[in-house]
Amino acid sequence: MVFARSGLRWVLCFAFVIYALPFGVFFFAFALASAIR
Repeated sequence: MVFARSGLRWVLCFAFVIYALPFGVFFFAFALASAIR
C-alpha cells in the first residue's frame, strides 16, 4: 500500500514535469528574446 502510494506520487510528479516543461521552455525563450531585444 505504501509502495503503491509512493509510486503514484512519482507518476504524478513525472506527469506534472512533462506537462509543465513546454511552458517553462516557452517562458525561457520569451525572456531570452526580451533580453536580446
